[in-house]
Amino acid sequence: MFRTPRIVPAISMLFLLSLASFVNVIRKTVPVIGAPIYGQSYLAELQANDFPKIIHQSWKTSKVPMRFQKWVNTWQDQNPEWTYILWTDEMNRQLIANHYPWALSTYDNLPLPIERADMVRYFYLHRFGGVYADLDMECLESMNKLIMTYAPDHVANGSAVVLLGHMSEDYEFEHNIPNAWMAGTPGHSFWMHMANTILEAANQNATDNAEQTTGPVALKNTLMNYVTTVAAEDCDAVRVLPPGIIYPHDWHDYEGEDVGPICWAKSESFDEVKCKETIVTKKAFTMTYWTHSWEGDWYEGF
Repeated sequence: MFRTPRIVPAISMLFLLSLASFVNVIRKTVPVIGAPIYGQSYLAELQANDFPKIIHQSWKTSKVPMRFQKWVNTWQDQNPEWTYILWTDEMNRQLIANHYPWALSTYDNLPLPIERADMVRYFYLHRFGGVYADLDMECLESMNKLIMTYAPDHVANGSAVVLLGHMSEDYEFEHNIPNAWMAGTPGHSFWMHMANTILEAANQNATDNAEQTTGPVALKNTLMNYVTTVAAEDCDAVRVLPPGIIYPHDWHDYEGEDVGPICWAKSESFDEVKCKETIVTKKAFTMTYWTHSWEGDWYEGF
């Protein structure tokens, strides 16, 4: 049965500017964007002492298509004490206009909606930290457990960290580090390095497709540049998790001809239960069904 979405509603410009509002999110009253705790002092405290328990997802409006809703629910069910924020197109632009005005012109002039959706997710994580996940991702395990497992030093001493997922054993594959799931602490230099790389490429018209300008190809290329230049000086940790942790379904090089169709949501043979039984192991924290909703209208009418 379809459940009413448990989401933070769209937040007005007034809330964003006043920094003085709280909203109620079903299970408990939690602060969201616009609340006093999201001021500079809170961000500085988070950088030193805590990993923000915030889950970011985005859609055009506050009405998530029904086909995605069951996966959206898993993020809230597996992480009941985390704040959940559904960003809309309107909220995305407000975030950049208010906190990154130098990037607004480039953002507005990106030719594709998916490029704007890609770009702004790096700003979510730079400004607030936490976890970003695409709507077609299912949460299988608590994000608390993931952080305790793969960033224990951060848990122990509050050090800055970025966590990215690794899809394929083919380390040369340019789509190997998708931007469908990302996590980290706010203010981390990698997020700004990523944003600046996008701005430079977009302003120079250096690429002709979203994946290379703002998406997974851009993410991997920027990561390679970051770890060999910037990170050598400031030592902020960026960790790429082993294959199978975030992306059990490797659409690039899966084993067996039957796996792809049952694990790809747009396939007529899609079988979510069979897919998980076939490829998901105990080490997996998430699962994505690669809808690529930005390429078509798969979700329409559902």
